[in-house]
Amino acid sequence: GGGGSDGVAARGRRVGAKRGGHGGGVVVLGEDGTGDFWALQKGGSASIRDRVTYVAFDLLYQCGEDLRRLPFLERKQLLRKALAASFDRIRYVEHFEADGPTVWAHAHKINVEGIVSKGIESPYRSARGGDWIKTPCRYRETLLVAGIAFDGADFSCHYLARRQNGALLYAGK
Repeated sequence: GGGGSDGVAARGRRVGAKRGGHGGGVVVLGEDGTGDFWALQKGGSASIRDRVTYVAFDLLYQCGEDLRRLPFLERKQLLRKALAASFDRIRYVEHFEADGPTVWAHAHKINVEGIVSKGIESPYRSARGGDWIKTPCRYRETLLVAGIAFDGADFSCHYLARRQNGALLYAGK
């Protein structure tokens, strides 16, 4: 099968059929090897399709056995073994046993989408809760167009504002 998310999905199903069901996602790998979720949203071009990769971070089922009750660290060890002879478009996601703020600061520095923090002893739960926390690295904010400037008859810029304590504060142009 070819590249693109369809090719990666088919490969993932083949690995899943042989070895198990994974927790993971499809990303476009950037030049530096980090995932670029926004490139996936843009889609389409051959250069993007050639970089589509499935990243696996959890193993939920293996050979018909439900592994969700096992501790996270044990599932990660089984996942690493299951993907050892896998396809180049399916990658194992490493985990770090470190404090969250340190990992987040590093993730932010290398400009990844965010981190997911899980308790190493926790079983798998599909709903968010105290066992796992997703922390984005990219800051997002909704700004208002508070004004428009012209240079004579030509448009010059927008003036932006943010709401804070019921007031509009200048946020840039």
